[in-house]
Amino acid sequence: MKKFLKWTIIVVLSIVVILLVSAFVLKQKTENRLSKVYEIKEEKIMIPADTASLMLGQRWASHCKGCHGADFSGTEFFKDEGLGEINAPNITSGVGGRTAKYTDQDWIRIIRHGVKPNGTPSFIMPSDSFNNFTAEELGCLIAYLKTIPAVDKKWQDQP
Repeated sequence: MKKFLKWTIIVVLSIVVILLVSAFVLKQKTENRLSKVYEIKEEKIMIPADTASLMLGQRWASHCKGCHGADFSGTEFFKDEGLGEINAPNITSGVGGRTAKYTDQDWIRIIRHGVKPNGTPSFIMPSDSFNNFTAEELGCLIAYLKTIPAVDKKWQDQP
């Protein structure tokens, strides 16, 4: 009986140690990845202003509504009392909006590469879905996003 108890304790402690080490490594890798600064080469894209381009941009922007909401003010992306929450940001120019001061290059960087203006990666941005946009398509999308009405919505986790 003592031998069984001894081995049970060894196995349980081993599992606990493995879980703790794994959690630590995962946390470190995540923090390193999210704090890494990326240098994105500046890309020259014409941002049109004509009605036809804005309509095309509006059509492309329908893909953004899944995360950022019908009015682009953001949505509750994930919420669990035990794990926390992740909110898709407000991408309007209203209070709490992250894009009010975006330059064209900032828009290109976040949409095409998932990289914020400060060079760090966005936590969740499906840039691989937009990476293959032509310069014209991306220009139309940015042109439209710059015209969406401002919505004042600030998430609790925002500074």
